[in-house]
Amino acid sequence: RIRWALLKAARALGWCERFLKTRHQLFCTARADRLTGTACLVLSLVLLVPLPLSNLLPAFALTVFALGMVRRDGIVIASGWMCWIFALTVTHLATTALAYGATPLLRALLG
Repeated sequence: RIRWALLKAARALGWCERFLKTRHQLFCTARADRLTGTACLVLSLVLLVPLPLSNLLPAFALTVFALGMVRRDGIVIASGWMCWIFALTVTHLATTALAYGATPLLRALLG
């Protein structure tokens, strides 16, 4: 079983090695790295939101950012920014919907 898992992991890593390249250095400057680091910090704070299934999108965006930053791949970092926007939007909408739905319930329970 371990051998099978290692073969699967090696296949996935081989795909990542072929796909990720150093390109589009605009997203790989020192200033861009600091901005991307700030976005990763925001995503890590979003991971603390205790909503069911709300951690998948921020974690995926963090993974995309990490892969892009390790290989200095500007296209992957730009994809991370798109994932970042989508993750924050979905988390905001879910949190807002929960707040609006919980307000009448709490009023009914607390009287």
